[in-house]
Amino acid sequence: MPSRDSEDKVPAIDAATNSHVADVVGNKSDTVGGDSLVAHAKINAAAIAAESAEVTAIKAVTDVIPDAGAMTSIAQDATVAKDATVAKEATLGSPAGADMSTDIAALQVDSTAIKAVTDVIPDAGAMTSIAQEATLGSPAGADMSTDIAAIQTDATAIKAVTDVLQPWRRTIKDSVDLTVGTSDNLFTVTGEVECYIYVNITTEIARAAGAVTMEVGTSDDTDLIVPTVTDCRGAVGDVFGGTDAAANINTRGNICVVSGAAGTNNIVLTIDNACDTGVVSAFCIWRALSTDGAVAAA
Repeated sequence: MPSRDSEDKVPAIDAATNSHVADVVGNKSDTVGGDSLVAHAKINAAAIAAESAEVTAIKAVTDVIPDAGAMTSIAQDATVAKDATVAKEATLGSPAGADMSTDIAALQVDSTAIKAVTDVIPDAGAMTSIAQEATLGSPAGADMSTDIAAIQTDATAIKAVTDVLQPWRRTIKDSVDLTVGTSDNLFTVTGEVECYIYVNITTEIARAAGAVTMEVGTSDDTDLIVPTVTDCRGAVGDVFGGTDAAANINTRGNICVVSGAAGTNNIVLTIDNACDTGVVSAFCIWRALSTDGAVAAA
């Protein structure tokens, strides 16, 4: 087909036709933005080139698929371990909870609680700051456990004794008048008791004629509990329990065991002479040694 370059060779009568053909076919320099056949040919060529690039990229991938794409050498279901060979419930065991996930969640809760404890163990678990043998000292026995076991044995024996001990009690005999007579029944004992006595002056003990001796004991042994006080004259608030007025103020009497058959044994206070003035209170501190042991103010 003639180009515009040869328009001059076309007869003048055909110039209009030749110009029209040139507009439709176009020049080789036409761009893809035009409407000529050359422009459209260039558009198609560009699209084909793009498709060719994509095909080339796809081929680069498919070329390396094993076995020309058949992939027969890759393990299939038939060769990969399936339910028949993979450990199942028979070897894993049944879950403790509803399912394995529930069990794992429970383990997580437990591990969190354990961690809360282990996080506070001294020295990141080494416990090097806790007293060691050097500071505890050497055990008396083979080891600390042996010593602790021995202590436990002793404690058990002590408890066996203390479990049957009765509590200490207090019984008071008030207003014992020392100006009348020389002997006063203070307390009556039933059964068997362990006791000691305080004698407290509530009205001054006085005797113009001289000293007054005083003692506290039982009907059978009158100075058993408070041995004889050689001179018990004293002021309000003085307490007697021993053998001398000077040495035994504010002391207690002897701890004694007293027995009384059906309330017949009395604890008595005895003086050698009636006083001009004098009133005392007696305090009996006691505990039962027998099931019927008791002390009552006489």
